[in-house]
Amino acid sequence: MEFNNKVVRVEIFREEEQVSLIFNELRELKINLSDSSVEDIKNLFNSIFDTIVDEKELISLELKDEKNDLFHEVAEDIIDQLNSEIEQSKSDLIKIIDLNFKTN
Repeated sequence: MEFNNKVVRVEIFREEEQVSLIFNELRELKINLSDSSVEDIKNLFNSIFDTIVDEKELISLELKDEKNDLFHEVAEDIIDQLNSEIEQSKSDLIKIIDLNFKTN
């Protein structure tokens, strides 16, 4: 099985009290970069994989941000890690999609 590729643009939304990473094309998910909790990232990761399985499209995340500050660097690290995890999981995702197809 071959995946179509979908590029999801990610933006950093900077407010006075909070800085968030916004994934508008993924059910408008966001990660609070001002908070050290990893719960947002776990939820995002699960949502990304659900989207890949539901839409049968491999997702590649791309940061759209002009500032070169600490939040930009953190966002780049998160996106690089997520893209790597998606690529490493590709064969497992194919198996899940095939299994879903056979059971439906």
